[in-house]
Amino acid sequence: MNKLITSSIAFLTLVGILFGAYSYVDNRYALSDTVKQIEQRLDYKIVSDQVNETQNRIWQLQDRYVGKTTPRVVEEQIRELQYKIDSLKEKMKSLERKAEPLP
Repeated sequence: MNKLITSSIAFLTLVGILFGAYSYVDNRYALSDTVKQIEQRLDYKIVSDQVNETQNRIWQLQDRYVGKTTPRVVEEQIRELQYKIDSLKEKMKSLERKAEPLP
């Protein structure tokens, strides 16, 4: 009888230790789904910032030549920047499609 009680206490202690270890690891480290969602949100933010900076550069160039003839080089640069914005917006759309809402 005494051995049965001792064995039961040892078993319950072992189960408690295992459950505690599982809880510690589960609460301590991020789950892969959460990390993926954070990465997607960060990627979206980076692309969004690139779009904003590129648009600001276009506006700076246009403001510099208001009422003046724009040099051909500047017009080409504005076209390239506009193309970059279009491609970044496409990238943003693909990131939006991939994004999963946080629980």
